[in-house]
Amino acid sequence: MRDHDFVDDHDAPLGVVVTPERTTKTETPLSRPTGIDWDALDDERIDEIPVLERLQ
Repeated sequence: MRDHDFVDDHDAPLGVVVTPERTTKTETPLSRPTGIDWDALDDERIDEIPVLERLQ
């Protein structure tokens, strides 16, 4: 992750970012999501990720 990487509507706040070069604590003031945003996932995406299929 680089300083100029962008954030979109589906990104969630991270507490830690790990790259091959370093580990950085973000100290974000944003709250973490409380669960999976099922409305953001279509059936095809859920089928691609087996653990989501089991959780649904």
